[in-house]
Amino acid sequence: MAPILKGIVAIAVEDDAILMTHGYFEISAQGCRDVFESPIKSIPRPLPATSDGLVPEGGVPEEYLLDWRERAPEKVLDYITRYVDECLGDGKSVDAIGVSTFGNVMPGTQLVLYAPSQGERTGKSIPIRFREVLADFTANHEKNVKKTRPIVCVDNDATAMTFGESIIDAQRPELFSCIWLGKGVNAGLSTKEIGSWKGFMHPEMGHFLPRFHPDDADFVERVSLEENPTSCAIHRTCLMGIASRRSILNRREHGMADAAITRIVADYIAQLCVAITYITAPGRIAIGGYTLRSGLLDEKAFLAAVRTSFNKLIGGYPKYPQIAPEYVDSFIVPASGRRSSALLGVTEMMKATILAGDAVTEANSPKKQRKTP
Repeated sequence: MAPILKGIVAIAVEDDAILMTHGYFEISAQGCRDVFESPIKSIPRPLPATSDGLVPEGGVPEEYLLDWRERAPEKVLDYITRYVDECLGDGKSVDAIGVSTFGNVMPGTQLVLYAPSQGERTGKSIPIRFREVLADFTANHEKNVKKTRPIVCVDNDATAMTFGESIIDAQRPELFSCIWLGKGVNAGLSTKEIGSWKGFMHPEMGHFLPRFHPDDADFVERVSLEENPTSCAIHRTCLMGIASRRSILNRREHGMADAAITRIVADYIAQLCVAITYITAPGRIAIGGYTLRSGLLDEKAFLAAVRTSFNKLIGGYPKYPQIAPEYVDSFIVPASGRRSSALLGVTEMMKATILAGDAVTEANSPKKQRKTP
């Protein structure tokens, strides 16, 4: 089998930016390897500086912010198609497109059933058909001489990020989990054998309903009122509502000290770590995201507080050494901090999909089919 080059575009929609890159896979009898990647292009997504979503005067151009707020899903597609247009215009092939994005992504269909930023605003959300839009755009592009439709892989941002982080992890356990803290809260699971773990849906652990911390009564009362903004308009007091960026800013605005915020939010995340541990028994749980990367919460102090709460909640049972207090620093760890982890996750998804398709094509080719005597 002569080596074949496949051009790929990888996209990751992050809290503060859309990351985009182009690269190639070289497929041969030995498998598939990355040949090179273009530099990562970053399109900023300004984040509101207050918990009610408003930006102080002089902070961010209002028209740019409103462009994101009012039509975030469509804006994502605008930027992706523009980048694909650039790649094709530069003579690069685009045989596959992988997207890591917010929202409820339907496994197998690549359909984003619900986009929270849109649903919270309107009470309903129009499905985002990434596969159809991107495949049609690429196939009909004037620079695409072959007029071939690319493979399109779409995954939830936390799921793609977890897959990427599991690959980055030098020890890579059989089952790996990663919790992402930022504008929202979510977590994923990844296995060595199958990659991203999901059933009829990807995990939505950000909607886990924790036990309230006794020192957080004032905030919980505020966020429980429908007139007050929250990152989850549906559950309000799930992790999305009480451990997200907006909730941290709200506590600060009402005079809570950073040390108390760190301790309280860490306790909520520790409860999720306990649930993940008891239900799935991962080899390691990594914690990362914009909240820690940006310094909104001090990463070292936050992780120490999560481990302390985790030890108290576990209470010494079960008696496995991996979760014993003396080993918890190796069980609950910081995420890599790389901006490219979700890009790596969707890249590996594309690689697996391309290889699976080529394997089917090869198996069905006339040369491979057994002749009947």
